[in-house]
Amino acid sequence: PGATTSAPAPLPTYADDLRYIGSDPEIALKMCEGDCDSDADCEDDLVCLQRSGGGSVPGCGGTPYGDGTDYCVQPGQWTYVIGRSEAAP
Repeated sequence: PGATTSAPAPLPTYADDLRYIGSDPEIALKMCEGDCDSDADCEDDLVCLQRSGGGSVPGCGGTPYGDGTDYCVQPGQWTYVIGRSEAAP
């Protein structure tokens, strides 16, 4: 009997549209929801993508609500490059 190997689980994909919840939200934000100030504002293992220079929001569809709105995203989906976010290679 040969050993069987299982393929690694695929990474989750997201097609959520961006949603502006508001500044200083009182609830934990979900994927593609903004305006977080830190990772603590995001649900579970999501992180707060700081967008002071604008740019897209990886893993989310739609148009961001202004250049300074920050959104909760999956970690590792983006890199921070001189004032703007970009999708990770």
